[in-house]
Amino acid sequence: MIYLHIRRACQPFLGLMRPLSVLLILFWLFSSPSAHAQASYQSIPSIRLAALDHARAASPADAKLDGGRIDERLRLAACAGPLSTRTASTSASALSVEVRCDTAGWKLFVPVGVSVQVPVLVATRGLARGDAVSAADVQVQMRPRAGLGLSWVGSLDQVLGRTLSRPVAAGSVLSPASFAASHLVRRGQSVTLVGISGGFEVRAQGKALADAGAGDRIRVQNMGSQRIVEGEVRADGSVVVPL
Repeated sequence: MIYLHIRRACQPFLGLMRPLSVLLILFWLFSSPSAHAQASYQSIPSIRLAALDHARAASPADAKLDGGRIDERLRLAACAGPLSTRTASTSASALSVEVRCDTAGWKLFVPVGVSVQVPVLVATRGLARGDAVSAADVQVQMRPRAGLGLSWVGSLDQVLGRTLSRPVAAGSVLSPASFAASHLVRRGQSVTLVGISGGFEVRAQGKALADAGAGDRIRVQNMGSQRIVEGEVRADGSVVVPL
């Protein structure tokens, strides 16, 4: 009898608890996956930040970084330790950064654009083949390195007085290929002939019969015997002739 009285007294409260229980179950179903995901997956911003920090450390101080784009739908297990990074590959305009979690066993390659401005020498007017470059013909400008190819000229000291091997349009960037090969020896110049046989060397004075650079073959007239011989120009300007 006492149990029945208690049950009747609590009946209104039991009626209220049923919808409350349903609400609690619905809340758990819809809210817990999100909370669970946040706890179980590595956040995309943390991966992006790790990649950008690595790229910043690996790039010149004045470089501009762009990228670190990662698909926001990506789900990687949360890392229990710090993320590791390394440069996977490089180009003139980008880095591929490997972001790795050793504890969770995953790695991701994140592309980061790197824009670096470098000083280049630009023609201020149209220059013809055979022109010797003067200070009035060029000026230094800052240009993105990515569009310059493999080589360029960055200062006047590198080219002052050198002869162009091809025409250069106004506004064009000068490269080493724009110039004729520099010559160590000029036609008519006095040179040292070095005759080599076994471990012995014989030296004589000669006259170059053509322009030549280091490593080039050149004909030289021996000033003593008046004979014309052929040899190879060395870096010091002498000409080696095998005996």
